[in-house]
Amino acid sequence: MKKRYEILLLDALWLSAMLLFANFWFDIQFGFNIFSNAHWNYLAVQQLTPGRVLPLFYISMVGFLAVAIGGLYFISRPRVRKINFSSQPTQPSAPMGKLPEELQPLAKDPEFSPLPKAPALPRPPKIISPLQAQRRSEPTEIKTQPVANTFNTTVNTAAVNTGANEKLKEIFENAGYTVKSPPKIGDLRLDLLAVGMDETLYIGIADPHTGDMTAFEGGDSKWTSDRGDFTSPVWRITTAAEKVRNLFSETLDSEIQIKLKAFVVMNNANILNKDALGRIWDAFGAEVFESMDALAEFMQENKNREMKSEEKEDFEAYAEYIDTVADYFNKT
Repeated sequence: MKKRYEILLLDALWLSAMLLFANFWFDIQFGFNIFSNAHWNYLAVQQLTPGRVLPLFYISMVGFLAVAIGGLYFISRPRVRKINFSSQPTQPSAPMGKLPEELQPLAKDPEFSPLPKAPALPRPPKIISPLQAQRRSEPTEIKTQPVANTFNTTVNTAAVNTGANEKLKEIFENAGYTVKSPPKIGDLRLDLLAVGMDETLYIGIADPHTGDMTAFEGGDSKWTSDRGDFTSPVWRITTAAEKVRNLFSETLDSEIQIKLKAFVVMNNANILNKDALGRIWDAFGAEVFESMDALAEFMQENKNREMKSEEKEDFEAYAEYIDTVADYFNKT
């Protein structure tokens, strides 16, 4: 039984190693994350058009599958014990009834053990995430921290799209949302962070590119225009949104579901293949607007609902949590 458990553990270790190596390979070669549902949805869409997926992608997938199965076979295959049936001269046996003196059993030592004594293991420290540590502190201490003023000054100074930020703030405030100071998530500085009723959260960026352009998602995710290529803004905002969702799952109870909505607004652009990529952007959970006017029209049709008097305390707690999240990303 113990041998079977060892084989099962080795199988699990082998599959975990193959999954990690396969994810590293596909990410380096194709920019594809095998643990992302959005990427698999995008692959399914691409397979509808013949020739859009590189043959090396399928070859790599089959290769990793074959290596994984082969490894499981070599780990789990039965090993037959070889027995030598050749005749060997037998040693004369001792007379029945009495063992030779050198084979007489010795007295059992009660302190003897064939295994070394297990060392005393140190007790691991309790790990508390940064958000949990901040939420456990006193509310008065959080509100009177001088870091908040420093944070606001840093964000306003580092903001590149100051005009776009003001325009986005005006659009969302006119739609009834509460605009927060946008944080920096990884290498991306958000241009808007807004909260609304029913735990709604908007994050977005304003891309300065303008004119005619063609969008591409997957691989290196480069958009092309007559003024040069640039990284897909949809890919940038969805990467940031994924980090925010991961933080939510680590710090919130499963009963609390925040509706995260990501968007990109272009600078009066004309995306030639916008209709074709609409399904892909929907799979990524991102909205794309070609101009500020298009975004303003959309937000007027999707205004924040009115707050009831009994909901004020819950909304303030939710808004304070979002401030804590933004502060955490600015410090990481």
